[in-house]
Amino acid sequence: MYRLLKGLLIIAISFQIAGFNACRQSSLSELAPEEPVSIKFWHYYSEEKEDRLNQMVESFNTSVGDDKQISVEITGIGSIDVLSSTVLTLVGSGRQDELPNLFSTYPDMASELAAQSKLVDLNVFMSESDLEVFPESYLEDGRLGEDQQIYVLPLARASEVVALNLDIWEAFTEDCSRFQDPEKVFANWESISAAAQAYQRWSGGKALFGFDSLANFIIIGNRQLGIDLFESHQGSGRINLDRETMYQLWSIYYKNTVVGGFSAYSQFRSDDLAAGDLAAAAISTSAGHYLPETYISLDGDERMTSLRILPYPVFEQGEAVSVQQGAGLAVMKSDTDKEIASAVLLQWLTRPEQNISFAIESGYLPVTKPALESHLLQSKLEMKTVSNSDERYNMMCLTAFLEQLHTHRCYAPEPFPGSFSIRGMISSSLRHFSDQAREQYVSDLEAGYRPDDLFDIYINDAVFEKWYSQLVVDLERQLN
Repeated sequence: MYRLLKGLLIIAISFQIAGFNACRQSSLSELAPEEPVSIKFWHYYSEEKEDRLNQMVESFNTSVGDDKQISVEITGIGSIDVLSSTVLTLVGSGRQDELPNLFSTYPDMASELAAQSKLVDLNVFMSESDLEVFPESYLEDGRLGEDQQIYVLPLARASEVVALNLDIWEAFTEDCSRFQDPEKVFANWESISAAAQAYQRWSGGKALFGFDSLANFIIIGNRQLGIDLFESHQGSGRINLDRETMYQLWSIYYKNTVVGGFSAYSQFRSDDLAAGDLAAAAISTSAGHYLPETYISLDGDERMTSLRILPYPVFEQGEAVSVQQGAGLAVMKSDTDKEIASAVLLQWLTRPEQNISFAIESGYLPVTKPALESHLLQSKLEMKTVSNSDERYNMMCLTAFLEQLHTHRCYAPEPFPGSFSIRGMISSSLRHFSDQAREQYVSDLEAGYRPDDLFDIYINDAVFEKWYSQLVVDLERQLN
């Protein structure tokens, strides 16, 4: 399992970390507030992730913070949605003193604040050598607004992969041998679609597959087929609803949802895997902690789960693209000393020593090239397989993500003010349209109709046009 991982991580840690620290230490030594200062750091992490971040901030306060007379007050503000709405509300009400100085944010929310000149341009505090340690795609994710300056730096990164229950799959492929190779089946959406139809018949009506994020399937599917669904130009946004591309995505998701090959039963697909309601799912690589140790088999018994983690699927004629996601950190404009103190903390958090530890414990990968290429990262992953068996799925997800960095292009859509709500609108539109059709389809089956008779009624070009045309109208209204 680790052969490829070891092959990828070949640069000596002693050179990388030493060289990186020298650069960072130099930059940090030039930054210090003129007077003792206290700053507020808001985040959205919970449980183990929050505990680890609290420990890191406490370590900062007693080391760099003590030397530079910086004190950090750290606070968890619910989910990322709650944090975002709280910040935007405070900005809108002009309650500047209540705002955080450093905070977790996604680029789409940060773009709204950048458009209002509320965020610090991080180029002010970071040299070219500081920024070169980040992969360029990670920096692009934080370039916002008309000036395309860097307002957000990453703290940790995740992608998506497929989690497959091998026990269920092996039982299925004993009878349906043409799907025996899971790597081949789950390599593209078209073969998953074919397998889902066969699995539904074999299992007596159960769904094969589900998505933790339908929005990611829509956005990444568009990019795999050559379309940037979201584009930003001079601070404003544009939606590229390519009819042919959207039809291909609709065909995969809508068709399989209506006939029952795709589904979602609980809030998270990890719960559906545990219940045995799904055999496979597209999940975040940060969800490894939540994958089930046991599952309910088709005969109703509770069994130990044996999962396989596979790369994110691609359309047959598409480019190998996977999502790049994870909140970053931004600095709110305030007074100079607080901005400097926030920048010092931000830079400290992205050092390999801190960043690798936080990322691995939290189910993410670190965000700098030295960290990604270091033996320290490799040893952290290997150590978990020996010391804590409960973490094995977390390790498997992170290992798969690390390998996927070399097989897929990581992609994040261009953010613009309002893009987060538009993203939600598109995915909700497809989900609700498909779910309503599924309910009526099941009702017709119960009334005695044959599936073959219903297929052409529910799945045809006229049905697609109905959904697509309504989506265009709704998006035009939202953008206006």
